[in-house]
Order: sequence, then C-alpha cells, then structure tokens
Amino acid sequence: MVLMDDIRLVAFDVDGVIRDASRLFYECHMKAAQAVGLQEDLSSSFGVKDIWHFKGLGRFNNKRESLSAIYAMAKAGRLRDIRELIYRNDAEKEISEVIASCSAYVVSGDIDRMVDAYVGEATSNYAHRLVSLYPGAAKAIRRLKDSGMRIAIVSNSDIMTIERDLRDLLPVFDHVVSSKDVKELKPSGEGLRLVAGASGIEPKRMLYVGDTVVDIKAANDAGCMPVSVLSGMGLRQHLERERPARIFDGIADVVEWVLGRKT
Repeated sequence: MVLMDDIRLVAFDVDGVIRDASRLFYECHMKAAQAVGLQEDLSSSFGVKDIWHFKGLGRFNNKRESLSAIYAMAKAGRLRDIRELIYRNDAEKEISEVIASCSAYVVSGDIDRMVDAYVGEATSNYAHRLVSLYPGAAKAIRRLKDSGMRIAIVSNSDIMTIERDLRDLLPVFDHVVSSKDVKELKPSGEGLRLVAGASGIEPKRMLYVGDTVVDIKAANDAGCMPVSVLSGMGLRQHLERERPARIFDGIADVVEWVLGRKT
C-alpha cells in the first residue's frame, strides 16, 4: 500500500475539479439539440445540474454517447426518464437499458450534426464567459506547487479550451495532457502513464484528482491513487461504488489533505 509520504506528483482533471463548466455543458447540449430540432424537448426535460450529473455517468462522459442517448430517448418520447434515472444508484446501467430499447430511433447523420454543433459551441469565441474556476482553486494549486510537489493536468478536454480557461494558471503545471495527446481517452489510464513517463515518477507515487467514475477508473488503470471531489459531475453514491481513496468537497480540501499528510 502506497502511503501519502510516498506521493511525488498530483495530477488533476479539469472539468468539475478546477473548472466549473456546468453552464457551458448545458449550452453545448442545447445547441446540439437545436441542430436536429430537439431544443424544446431538452429544455423542458433538463436543468443545468441534470446535464452536469448525466455527464458524470461513466459512458455518458463521452459527448457522442450523451448526445446519442438524448436523441434516442427524445425520439421515443422518453427523454424525461433520464432526469429521474440520473439520481439512482444504478443510473448508468438503467439508462443504458432504456436507451437500448430506443436504439432504432438513432440516425447517425443526425448524431454527427449534434456533435458538430456541440463542438462549435464549446470552442466558440464567447464560450469562456460560461466557464469559471472554482473559488480558491488557483490559490490551492499554487500552494501545492510551492510546497515542492510536482503537479499535472490529465483531461479529456480539448487543449484549446484548457488554454483558454486556465490562462495564467496553466504555466504552474509541470505536465499537461489533453485529448490531443492520447489515443485512448479516460477511462483509459494512458494520459496518466504519459505523465509518469515524462516526469520519471512511477504511477504508484502519483495521486489523481477527479470528479467522475471515469476518473477513478483511469487512475486504477494507470496504477495511481484515485481521489474524488464532489464539486463536479459525479454524485457521491456513484463515486463511492468505485472506492476512491478519499472523497472531498472540492480541490482546496484535497490540497489541504495532501499538505497535511506530507508534513
């Protein structure tokens, strides 16, 4: 068992950990729904937090999967079912079963249009106005770096949006791995293994801070210690089932714990 004193590098996910992108994610899904005439269905069925937590459910952390699910269930007249199912203990499994019964409604060309609209909204010139760093996140990260700890970012997000939203904070990190750097996105641990190789630090001496089940699985796949926060997409009951080392309210609490255990 690796002790906290053995940790040499802390890697962070971005969305839900450093950056609150809940409003942007909602608007991206709205724009995607609009592209195929489903905007009214989506707006009447989901709030910002519903979409945010839906994206925290394993396979639906992938935009094509989440958009396909919304499309299929809207066409089947069952879109409101997702909102109820999101908050159940077996949410991913139950939603997947419902979607399977609606798969005949999926038109791949429509899904392609939805994905294009989603990406267009996420990378638009005004998207940064819908995103903010969590209070105290920048201070906590700088404090951790000043302690001598190596720090990194490992995210499924596009590097353009990371550079856009983290701006002055980004140079503080020793390593940054985005979607462009890997062949396999999380839950694969490829990104964390890249950081291990670049830093010369063994995965077992790395801590990975994420907000979803996907992040815990990526950490386990790479051999890192997974830690979760409740500030993002993942709900406590879903995170607990994957047994991260610890669950905290947010990034400032994680840093306080790391520095407290290291002193």
